[in-house]
Amino acid sequence: MYRLKTIARVIALITPLSCLAQQNSNTETIADEVVVTASRFPESSFSGPIGARVISSQQIFDSGAANVAEALNRLGGVHIRQDLFGGTNPGVDMRGFGVTGDQNTLVLVDGVRLSENELLAARLSGIALNSVERIEILPGGGAVLYGSNATGGVINVITRQAKQNTQEAKILAGTGSFGTHDLRGSASIAGEQLSLALQAQDYSTDNQRKNNHVDQQNMSGVLSFRTSDTDLAFTFGSERQKAGMPGARSALNWKRDPDGANTPNDFSKNELWHAGLSALQRIGEVELAANLVRRDRHTEYFNDYGSGAYSRDNRRVISHEFTPRLRWSTTIGTRKNELVAGFDWRDWDFRSDKADDFGFGFAGPSLEKGKQRTDAWYIQDTLQVTDSTRIALGGRTETVDVERVVPFALTMTPVTQTDKRNLDAWSLSLQQTLATNLTAHARAGTSYRIPNIDENRCYAASCALLKPQTSTDREIGLAWRGAQLSGSINLFELMLENELYYNNLLMQNANMPPTRRRGAELSSGWKPLASLSLEGRYTLTDATFRSGTFAGVEVSGKSVPVVPRHRASLLTTWAMSDRDRLFFGLNYVGEQHFDNDPANRFAKMSAYTTADAKYSHQIGSATLGLSVSNLFDKRYYSYALVNSSTNPTNYNVYPDRSRMVMATFEYAFR
Repeated sequence: MYRLKTIARVIALITPLSCLAQQNSNTETIADEVVVTASRFPESSFSGPIGARVISSQQIFDSGAANVAEALNRLGGVHIRQDLFGGTNPGVDMRGFGVTGDQNTLVLVDGVRLSENELLAARLSGIALNSVERIEILPGGGAVLYGSNATGGVINVITRQAKQNTQEAKILAGTGSFGTHDLRGSASIAGEQLSLALQAQDYSTDNQRKNNHVDQQNMSGVLSFRTSDTDLAFTFGSERQKAGMPGARSALNWKRDPDGANTPNDFSKNELWHAGLSALQRIGEVELAANLVRRDRHTEYFNDYGSGAYSRDNRRVISHEFTPRLRWSTTIGTRKNELVAGFDWRDWDFRSDKADDFGFGFAGPSLEKGKQRTDAWYIQDTLQVTDSTRIALGGRTETVDVERVVPFALTMTPVTQTDKRNLDAWSLSLQQTLATNLTAHARAGTSYRIPNIDENRCYAASCALLKPQTSTDREIGLAWRGAQLSGSINLFELMLENELYYNNLLMQNANMPPTRRRGAELSSGWKPLASLSLEGRYTLTDATFRSGTFAGVEVSGKSVPVVPRHRASLLTTWAMSDRDRLFFGLNYVGEQHFDNDPANRFAKMSAYTTADAKYSHQIGSATLGLSVSNLFDKRYYSYALVNSSTNPTNYNVYPDRSRMVMATFEYAFR
């Protein structure tokens, strides 16, 4: 049952603006939206990122996705893994990084960094689904514009803003399997220059396993002021989540009792708020923009080891970001040219208060602190060399200053670690029109990833900090865009040095021997009728150790764990009538090696195929929906690990959810 206070808050949010929406339902003047995209400025067809794909809000609604992660998996071809912390923030992976995929895929909201500086997936659960206007997905390195964590690609979630001279409001209520409830509300009001958009979501589910409940609330808003040459916005939002952490199941227990919990008392709590100012000023051919953002997150983890032994970790993370930039759009002779340049400053403060009692009568409190300061300059220029040729060249230089205070194990004597590094990245891309609707592109460049605070944790009296991960990236592609038929193929290669990964033998993170990612990404779309569309995607990924030893064993030529070699999806949307829509999707994930098995000495994780479907029917301003996730009730797991790196004999799994049915009711106030 929904908490009455939450319902009251959502209704209080929606009611005043919904009344205005009903009173002004005949308003027709709608201005174009201005959004921040993967190029860090409102997009243009001239300078838009090569190879990007977009998921619209209509596609998200049609698919029945309950959160952003599900939308990425069903619609965007992004591989996701089970959330090991019990919530709704699964790891995302682009271009085959396995368990570190979420550290190599940069997630942004309106161009502002959401990815954490810890071994945590980006908190996609904090984005109210009804606030999403679209999601832009750009595979491949994005280090020049965004710095660390973008080797696999960039995901930019664009939030909805109020449209000029409109008033709108929507409310959605849903209920389904495993005690799941979903309540969403959104409202906006806008005049000629001033606008306000608000969204809220309350979501709860028991999930299938014991101690796997999730209870979360999010809200966000944008207050904007716009003229023909000026855009100002104040953004704000908050998230609260509590989730049970059921732990892994042994292979035997998974077969006998997949719904059980190994850790029935473990849980996590998260509270987060953020606020920011953004500005954009147009002066002739030049656009000046800046973002100033503050995020404040408090996280608590509790692990019960039985017999009175436990550990508790209370984390507080405060971050600030200031990103001024400019875009100069002009012509050189008769050719278009666009120059983007900017400065990124980030300030990140971490504090962890821990208490551990392992049955020896000592609940040793400890305090860990960390700071990271980064400042970077970047520039990228795009030139239309001929009517059919476009070329872009960019570079970035970044300084990273890290300070950590870690309690030395046993004596708890503080150990201070400091490090300062300079990192650089460059990119060169070429796009060539070969024929009407047919284009080719090529990209080359470098990218990097800075070790985060969890990876650099060390409890010895002295230890060296990890080296940054670096990569040399190459890609070529071909794309066809027709009225009814479209398709593309991308071939990529990433050559990595000092890749960051967990060494189970040493019980700490380490720099791996040289690795490589190679692959092919194919996509196609067919619209045989105005009411029917089909999309297909296939990805072949080869993630390999190029040479060396890791975890004490020879790994040359071996596959990097938890990277499926084959993935494929097929989606279809059918507008059966003006009122009826049907969505159906298939998602295939091939075999992959278990985590903790870099020598590939154990059997592979099984491949699996899941199906999702949704039917919606519109009655006036109301829409009824019935969606089914995992339609054929496939029993599977997306993450598992073996018990030994050198001599694996068994494995533990994190089971994924079986079939889930949701019924929804949405009403639009017009």
